[in-house]
Amino acid sequence: IASSDFHKPETEYTPCEFSRTVLITPEATPAGVLKALHAGSFWASQGRFIDYLLFTAQAEGLEVPASPGETIRVALGTPLRLRFAIERFADAGAHPLTVEVIGNCKSGKPEPLAKLTLEAKQSDGETTIAAASPGADGTSCYVRARVRGQTAKGEPALAYLNPIRVRFAAPKS
Repeated sequence: IASSDFHKPETEYTPCEFSRTVLITPEATPAGVLKALHAGSFWASQGRFIDYLLFTAQAEGLEVPASPGETIRVALGTPLRLRFAIERFADAGAHPLTVEVIGNCKSGKPEPLAKLTLEAKQSDGETTIAAASPGADGTSCYVRARVRGQTAKGEPALAYLNPIRVRFAAPKS
């Protein structure tokens, strides 16, 4: 969650002007907001540079890709296809973005898994983890993403997505 800690309009950004949390709610109600926060289906940014951010994990046998806050079940060693789509604020569109995929689905330890650069006109991309393997718990791993960019004024900006959990079933024989 990106907090604002707003106190003085003369010297600080107003709420959601610089720091914001974008919730993916099941319904536009207070209960829907609480469900989204509880599930982790949201992303947060520091800096006004991204208006929309989608990150999904897809694997063979899944009917629908998973989004942050969700859990999928796949066979051990299954390749994971990770996709993202980004819409920038119009005034921040001239700067490239760096998308960093982070997780523990390769070595079992948290580490950078992929780094992609999106030029000014690019809005989506994908990468693959060839054979997902479990983390320290021996039964699951996670993937998440961080986006680095700049505001229209050239200030550094970041966005973070919550993880997608991957649980492993026994491989099919």
